[in-house]
Parts: sequence; structure tokens; C-alpha cells
Amino acid sequence: MEQLSNALAISSLILGLAMRRSNKTDIAQFLESPSAPPIKYPNVARIIVEWIESCRWGDLRGTVEQAWKQMIKAGDGERVIQPNAAHLE
Repeated sequence: MEQLSNALAISSLILGLAMRRSNKTDIAQFLESPSAPPIKYPNVARIIVEWIESCRWGDLRGTVEQAWKQMIKAGDGERVIQPNAAHLE
């Protein structure tokens, strides 16, 4: 179940590809596709600790938005993920 959830999240966020069953054609297409640029993930543990220390229990949305804003492509600072409202709920 976890792998299905991961595949759905990766596909929904356009971070990668997922396939229900592997076959030679799909694997060959995957291996021939261009590599995605690396992503710098935020220190989510630090963000959660700061949220807990601040006691802003009603501001979970702001904390989530802060984490999303820190998701950037490594190297050039261009934002790579723009969450929609469904990702924040």
C-alpha cells in the first residue's frame, strides 16, 4: 500500500513516473528519458520543531506552506513544486 501511495504522490507532483506493471518497453523508455534535476528538500524536522516551539497550533497551513516554499531545484534556485490547495489540506 505504501508503494502505491508513493507512486501516486510522485506522479501527482510530476516528480517522476510510475507504472503498474513493469515491461521491457516501459523500462527502456524510462532509461532513455532525460534525468530530472536534483531537488533540495527542506529540513522538515526543523520546521516542525519551530512550529511546536512557537505554539502556533492554529497555523499549521502556514507551516506547510513554509515547507513547500523551500522545495527548490538544486543549483539555480528555481521553484520546482507549486502545491495546489489539495496538497495543503
